[in-house]
Amino acid sequence: MNDTDPLLRNPIVWIAAIAGIGVLSALLHSVSRRTGPDERKSKPEPDEESPPSVRRFRPSRPWQHFDQRFENMVYRSRLGMQGVDAMGLVSLTTVAGAAIGYFLFDELWITLLGALIGLIIPLVTIRVLSGRYRRQLQHQLPDFFYMLARFLRGGLTLPQALEQAETEDLQPIATELSQINSSIDL
Repeated sequence: MNDTDPLLRNPIVWIAAIAGIGVLSALLHSVSRRTGPDERKSKPEPDEESPPSVRRFRPSRPWQHFDQRFENMVYRSRLGMQGVDAMGLVSLTTVAGAAIGYFLFDELWITLLGALIGLIIPLVTIRVLSGRYRRQLQHQLPDFFYMLARFLRGGLTLPQALEQAETEDLQPIATELSQINSSIDL
């Protein structure tokens, strides 16, 4: 009596379609940010390996604030990926979680639970790694300020003191200092 295709009633197909649309929209959004209006093309663009804090853009839409914060969080997680890559990973784990739930138990609520778990796990992982990086930076700030004050008392200018502090073995603050020094050199 019901003439609908069983493939269309399958929740995993719907979840995969939604995840595919999400990945496609993230890729299109990423491409549109790189080829924006003419006033953005006239400014020198930093390379793609720069952290999101260097690749600043002026948000004109409300979701761009979320995009910038998400990219910063992904960068601080030190996973070596960009925001679009992280969204692709989130979509992949969402579909994988839904597929596992559907094929193992064949129940709609378990499929949705698997999709939810697949959505949450990578986001929580990125958030935890970003928080760990931030705590490492906060832990090293007193030593950094002491060292910077010592260099300034020694007669160095502030840019010279920052360059000297970069050569010291204080990770992860040394990587942040290299970015600061490269932006000062520009």
